[in-house]
Amino acid sequence: WGHLTRHKGVQVLLRALGELVSADLPRPVEVHLLGEPDTDELRDELAELARGKPVVFHGAYNSATLATAGLHVAVFPSLAFETFGYVFDEAVELGLPAIVTDHGAIAVRAGAAAITVPAGDPSALAHAMRAIAEDPGRRDQLAAQLPPLPPHEGGSPELSLIHLSEPTRL
Repeated sequence: WGHLTRHKGVQVLLRALGELVSADLPRPVEVHLLGEPDTDELRDELAELARGKPVVFHGAYNSATLATAGLHVAVFPSLAFETFGYVFDEAVELGLPAIVTDHGAIAVRAGAAAITVPAGDPSALAHAMRAIAEDPGRRDQLAAQLPPLPPHEGGSPELSLIHLSEPTRL
């Protein structure tokens, strides 16, 4: 369907995860990436950033993987000014609250169902990820604010998600 691209901010997400790896969290955090990097250079960078960290590369995006991955929070670390995003709709369909950046329409659409962080700031992103890992109730509060879906069809391969590992399913 598509690719992970530099402007989607996946490298920022993996840097944020790097800050969490050494943190004393009450439950493990795992990042799942769905989609293929669009360049060999980005593939190599993501592999290096993921080395030794709890990252799962699922390869080419497909909706079956998304639906069965047991994910808890969607993370959209975009560096670009995004327009209306089907990726957020896919998160809503799965009941996933989100962590988003302050660039573009996804943050506006997500509203109270998301934690919004400055684009390109791995520390702010790590702080948001940590807030959800430390307080399962926060995830539930965000999920309760998910907006209704507009009528549409389609999806996007650039969905990046956090999976908070068992036994706590946030």
